[in-house]
Amino acid sequence: MIFTTPNEYALESRSLSYNVPRMLACSILPPMHLNAFSTLNITHFAIRCGFGVISIETPGKMDVEMLEMQKENLNNNLARRIVSLNEEHKELIQELLAFTGASSHMRCVLQKL
Repeated sequence: MIFTTPNEYALESRSLSYNVPRMLACSILPPMHLNAFSTLNITHFAIRCGFGVISIETPGKMDVEMLEMQKENLNNNLARRIVSLNEEHKELIQELLAFTGASSHMRCVLQKL
């Protein structure tokens, strides 16, 4: 089984207050998505349903432009600081995001056992 889903632990979603802009960041608007999941949720789902986890990746990048449009809704200092960075430092943040698995969407590959 191969699927993608919003990442509950995405830096963008955790950086915005829980309101419409946060939902837009996670794409949690029917009919696109109803929920966001974590790697732990997906792993529990796989085990309960008789699947093994082949891979769970978060290959995307941060939507810095979306954060910039929602400056007034940012609920933590880290997000405010990211928005104010120059382009070179924003690219470094993108690399860090990819390395730590904190981008907006997960790509999951499961195999029936």
